[in-house]
Amino acid sequence: MTKFLEALYGNEIERAQKAFETEDVKILIDLSDDPTLAVRLEIAGNENTPAMALKKLSHDKDSGVRLQVAGNINADKSTIMKLLQDENNDVREEASYSEFAE
Repeated sequence: MTKFLEALYGNEIERAQKAFETEDVKILIDLSDDPTLAVRLEIAGNENTPAMALKKLSHDKDSGVRLQVAGNINADKSTIMKLLQDENNDVREEASYSEFAE
């Protein structure tokens, strides 16, 4: 996967920068599978990332990624409900600020 992403979007630093800057939904979806933590953090925090990519990132092993997802305005109700049950307190707290939190 890394070779494919490198061929399309460059090295880790270039991919993280693209993840931060882009509004292109295809790029955001492609990079949501990136093995590099910095890239996934930028994707999870990008306000243009679609709900389907955020849902996938809500299962990320890194709590920082899940925290970014919890604070993303595009996270849908099912994603927020999942994150309200997260093992990490900071993630649960961030998810509680969502309009979908009950």
